[in-house]
Amino acid sequence: MPRKKIAKKTNTSGPDAATTIDSSNQLSVVLLDDTAGIRRFANDVSVVSRDLDQVLTTLKTKLQITTHAAPKRFISAVERLPVESLSKIFILTRPRPKIEHIDHYFGTLDEGFGVSFNASQVCRRWRSIALDLPRLWTPIHLIGSQATLKSKLEPQLTMLSRTASLPVYLVVGIPSVNVQFLNRCEKGLLSTFEERCKGIDIYAVQDKKKNTVSFPYTKIRGLLSRFDKVEKLMLIGFDFDTDLTAPFTSWRNLTHLHVRLCSQNSVQVFCSFSIPRLNVLVLELDRGTILPDLASISYSYPNLTDFFICGQFSQRSEPLYHSQIERLAVIRAGARGCSFLLDTAIVPSLTELAVSFDSNTENLVAGLVSRSECRLRRLGLASYALMVDGSGEERCTQISERLAVPIVECDADWCTMKMMRDLKTRWYEQEYVMSPYS
Repeated sequence: MPRKKIAKKTNTSGPDAATTIDSSNQLSVVLLDDTAGIRRFANDVSVVSRDLDQVLTTLKTKLQITTHAAPKRFISAVERLPVESLSKIFILTRPRPKIEHIDHYFGTLDEGFGVSFNASQVCRRWRSIALDLPRLWTPIHLIGSQATLKSKLEPQLTMLSRTASLPVYLVVGIPSVNVQFLNRCEKGLLSTFEERCKGIDIYAVQDKKKNTVSFPYTKIRGLLSRFDKVEKLMLIGFDFDTDLTAPFTSWRNLTHLHVRLCSQNSVQVFCSFSIPRLNVLVLELDRGTILPDLASISYSYPNLTDFFICGQFSQRSEPLYHSQIERLAVIRAGARGCSFLLDTAIVPSLTELAVSFDSNTENLVAGLVSRSECRLRRLGLASYALMVDGSGEERCTQISERLAVPIVECDADWCTMKMMRDLKTRWYEQEYVMSPYS
């Protein structure tokens, strides 16, 4: 038989009953107190909420904020930056195409902060500022590829239109296999740029295997002959196989020239040509090539103020004497070559010098300064060893005090020296910085 459930009765009499009644009364009192507190808190919240609504309404009225996006703009620190500051940031962080060509010792235009965004495509305000900033759109890069021919230079022409009246700098990569591009250039493919270009860089594009490429200068002679207003020229990866005077008469109008000489024949052709107006010369010599005469720099370029040479030169040449040179850099000349130049040169206007560092450098620089009677303001020392062992800063301080040179800097790489960055800043009329991650 199933068992019956028996309900257990609660004892409502005796001592336990009195205790239960007393607990119930206390609970009622506590509940009443809590309810009153909750009501007071709700009233306070209502008052605070009403006050906040009034404050927000007042702020919206005074700031004339009418859209949902406007408060975010007001709060954002970036959006509060003035136009001048944003313009500076845009220029310093503009994307720079990677230049795949023969590596040269003075760096390329891709140095700087590595960014992958276009400032004109971030927001409406940034686009407005970017489109009104002509310096942001030069230099203009293009590669002589089939894709460029198919696009009819539409991206480059758009950039050109945004430069306003600013002088334009053009950077052109020439693949050795694309003869059609060069033929089109000779017929006026770049005619829109020819009148506006103040400077042009032309470099030979590496092949897919990244082998070193160089091809005859005569291949680009027709292209260059059309740019008769150019004052600044860089040529990398071309062998001078013809006289420079006839095909490009504007060589004599150049004020800035950066050239890499790929063979001894190119050196001979180049040294036979003078450019009286030239102010800045960056001369790179391939391995196995030698500059025969340093003294020729004086009469070939009488107005030269900046001379940067990378490579070997003959130690049997006459000493370098130039009354106008203010900045001089000697790179990859070897210990003997660098010593020969420092021990024989006379440059009375010299203010900045960059050389490789060894145990004799300090004495040689002291001799150069004394012999030239110049006032050196900056000395750049290239030394990987000093940078590795951490003694570079201390050594620079010692040399600065002994030679009375205000600024002495040491770096493992020539391209990161401030002297070299200043060169590019003056050349391209843009400020160049090095990425902290490079």
